[in-house]
Amino acid sequence: MKHWQCFKCGHEVFSNHDPTPINWTDGHKCVFMEVRSMEDRIGRMALRTWDIIGHDVLQVVPMMSKAEVVEVVCDADHMKMYGDDPQAYDHWRSLTFDEQTETVAKAFPFEYYTM
Repeated sequence: MKHWQCFKCGHEVFSNHDPTPINWTDGHKCVFMEVRSMEDRIGRMALRTWDIIGHDVLQVVPMMSKAEVVEVVCDADHMKMYGDDPQAYDHWRSLTFDEQTETVAKAFPFEYYTM
């Protein structure tokens, strides 16, 4: 049994399959996401951010180390803009700088990134 939650309103569902979105009479639509560990959510947020900004960055700097990628992803509120998980972002911001970069680095398996 998996745990699912609408991250807009907090409704929860426990189910073995993907729950169908629920349309409420007040106009809200619950779209359920599987609840994962906060570290996993932060990693996914970092990867979504890199998917959006990485191409542009690599056009300027053709090859980047893992540490440079982590720095770019963590910089300038990129994850807030592109990460699409406000709760995970708030949790990530509550961490120390070293914890932030360590958590994000786990999402990037390669030592170098290029186009």
